[in-house]
Amino acid sequence: TDFAAASGSPVLAIADGVIETWSRPLSNLCPDQPPNTCGPGKCSSRYPNCQCGTCLGNYIVLKHTTLDPDGREVRSYYGHLSGYVTTLPVNSVVTAGTQIGMVGSSGNSSDSHLHLEVRIPGSPDAVNSIGQIDPVAFINANTGGPCAP
Repeated sequence: TDFAAASGSPVLAIADGVIETWSRPLSNLCPDQPPNTCGPGKCSSRYPNCQCGTCLGNYIVLKHTTLDPDGREVRSYYGHLSGYVTTLPVNSVVTAGTQIGMVGSSGNSSDSHLHLEVRIPGSPDAVNSIGQIDPVAFINANTGGPCAP
């Protein structure tokens, strides 16, 4: 789900959790990749820590302590970011409302916005997969809402 917002606006954790991963480098590209490459491309071995070819551009994944109604683990994906809160490395514990990043337009994006997905691990990892949960419903259920994209 896309949430319109100005570039640089704070991105907040939607529920308590742990930062599982974030893309690197902040340019969302490896030096040997073309701009805004979309797809599952891989970097050369010269840049082993890069996340290349991602449609989400700069992104963060949180593993939440809150479970879905069926008791399954839930992760949230925050995409197209312009930056991260650098004092929160991978494995940092965050609470709902903690700023984790800033809105941007990295990756396959034409304007600043936050792309937010809530997924159940082990489900198909594809856009509109059956493993996705409506993020607005998840936020409203876990914060008392209301939230709207």
